[in-house]
Amino acid sequence: MIEALLWGTACAIGTSIWNLFLINTPKKILGDVKLKSIYLRILLIFAGIFSLITLLIPKIGIDNKSLLKIRKNVSLVYILLAAFSLLFYQLLLIYAFSAGGAVAVALVNLNILIMVAYNAYFHGDKTDLTEWILLLLLVVLTIGINYYKHTYLK
Repeated sequence: MIEALLWGTACAIGTSIWNLFLINTPKKILGDVKLKSIYLRILLIFAGIFSLITLLIPKIGIDNKSLLKIRKNVSLVYILLAAFSLLFYQLLLIYAFSAGGAVAVALVNLNILIMVAYNAYFHGDKTDLTEWILLLLLVVLTIGINYYKHTYLK
């Protein structure tokens, strides 16, 4: 459980840092549909280059044994679909930030509900009504706070 908290917290911090970079994209880029798309794809190309470089680092990088395990357990189609979904998600994220700012980010948090439902249905995770109500409350409160902040505190 401690390990899950550690990695979950690290992911939350990493996601927040990434979102801050996207939110602080220059307004001239956010105002143009084509520029948003090009900008994000350039960011992902550099992320891919950094990822490729990390594969070359000894002990944490790629080796024949690990590559063989990946080839046995994951199909190329799955990898391509996952990569496409990452690109699609990131493009939608930058459009959401430019269109609605923090309110859009709060709506993105609805993915928590989808993940809980998926895990309950396909992996047998136990959920109850209290968990669903609290998750919905989290999303609604986040939207409400951001709406209030951007509407009344300007």
